[in-house]
Formats: sequence, C-alpha cells, structure tokens
Amino acid sequence: MKLSLLGHIVGKNSTKFMSRLGNLEEYVLPEAAKRKIMRSANNLWRNGKKILRKKYDEWDTDEARKKNCPKKTRPENWVRFADLTSTEEVKASRERNKINRSKMMEVDPTTTRSNSFLVDHTYSDGTFPTALVAEKVVRFIFAH
Repeated sequence: MKLSLLGHIVGKNSTKFMSRLGNLEEYVLPEAAKRKIMRSANNLWRNGKKILRKKYDEWDTDEARKKNCPKKTRPENWVRFADLTSTEEVKASRERNKINRSKMMEVDPTTTRSNSFLVDHTYSDGTFPTALVAEKVVRFIFAH
C-alpha cells in the first residue's frame, strides 16, 4: 500500500480501500495515516448516517422501514441500521439532541472570519503556540 506525502492512500484499488475501509488492523500503516483514515471514516459514517436517518424517518413502522431499503445500501446493512435506530436508547438520544439543538444560540453576526481565526490560533492570554502560528496570524491579518 502506497501513501502520498499527505498520507492519502494512492495506487491500484485505493478508492475501493477508502470506500470499504474494513478493519485497519489488517493493514500496516504509519500511525499518522491511521489517524487520518479514521478521521475520514468518521466523517463518511456521520454524513452517511444522516442520509440513512432521513430515509428511516420517511416511514412510521419498523416493518415498512425494513422493506424500503435505500438504493446504494445493502439490504442486510439497512435492516441492521433500522434495528439499531429503533432501540429506545437511540430514540431517546435523538429526542434529547433535537431539544438541545433547539436551545442552541445562533452565531453572533458581528463575528468575522478574522476574529474566529485569531481565537482559534492564540492562547487565552493572546500568545501564540509556536513561531510558525505567529507568522501565519501576521500574514492573515495583513492579507485581510
């Protein structure tokens, strides 16, 4: 398995690998690459789960949900997803999350990208973690 300088898997069947990660323990990868792949897999799962939940919510009963498998989803995976999503624990969690999202405050419209950048790249006392970050901040400020 070959990795690019950015840690992306390249070469024959690289897209197949990324679409069907499988068990990472089967592959000998540098630790940094494993972290990057796991982050990517987490994002893929989270975004995919959102799409599956929309389809799941279209139906009122578990029987109807299981019969109406989305395209591009294996029927056995869909049934498993429907079974997991229909548990009382998951239903309660989804309801709690809906309530929590409704209570969230909106972003202050006066906050600019520059302010966000500075907050993200400085310590609370206003100092920078490294000289490289200090250079980036200075370049960013003068560019905007």
